[in-house]
Amino acid sequence: MSQLGKDPQHNTFSLWQMTSLITSTLIGVGVLTLPRTTTEKMFEAGWMAPILGSVLTFFAIWLIAVLSRRFPGLTFIQYSRIVWGGHEQSRLGFWLSLPWIMMFLIALFVTTAITSRIFGEVVVTAVLMDTPLEVIIVSMFVLAMILLARDRYPCPGQ
Repeated sequence: MSQLGKDPQHNTFSLWQMTSLITSTLIGVGVLTLPRTTTEKMFEAGWMAPILGSVLTFFAIWLIAVLSRRFPGLTFIQYSRIVWGGHEQSRLGFWLSLPWIMMFLIALFVTTAITSRIFGEVVVTAVLMDTPLEVIIVSMFVLAMILLARDRYPCPGQ
């Protein structure tokens, strides 16, 4: 987190913290699943999927980085309303930005679900062979909820 304070605006991830967190998570999951998945779905053309996915991902990250620099201190959800409706038409901006925010949140939830499932499978396969996968995943989420419910924020740089 950029700073720890009473102001909720200071309790946010910096651009570089969020970029490194998302990138390392996606690379970690991609190394385990991408080769098998692309060859199953695309056969000989499987080499094109990582290239196309990388180009689209880098464009999305670039766009979010440009908007984050233009609206410093605001999150994606906060400045979406301004981007779509301006300062004068905040209500219109809310309704126009709602589909984009929902797509972002759904993608975030799906990515979290896939990542936690793969991480749980790795833990069950490599370390805790007799533990059910559900116990590993539920314990990860319970631990995350306990850490996030506390006063101190469990983030790098603290």
